[in-house]
Amino acid sequence: MNGLPILRDDCMDEGLDCGTCVEVAARNLAAVCRDLKGKALEHVFLQLYSRRGCRRMFRAYEAAYHAHVEASLIEIAASSDVPRRPVHPAPVRRIAQCA
Repeated sequence: MNGLPILRDDCMDEGLDCGTCVEVAARNLAAVCRDLKGKALEHVFLQLYSRRGCRRMFRAYEAAYHAHVEASLIEIAASSDVPRRPVHPAPVRRIAQCA
């Protein structure tokens, strides 16, 4: 080993630097899961970025994740200001049982 950090080949193949790579991954995770904290977030990061060279980017990943979660919550709150029609429950339908 020559002492250079081992980087993800797929990121480099796509032309992404480390900052852009973790930013995109954090944004995508925040879009589907907004309640990860601490060790759970670190676990997801280590599953995505298992190479030693990527580990130094966890703090950037964590900051980007929380920023995108906060932005999505603000967006949700802003969209809830729009008046909406009331939602009526669907009528209950009974199905006869056949033997």
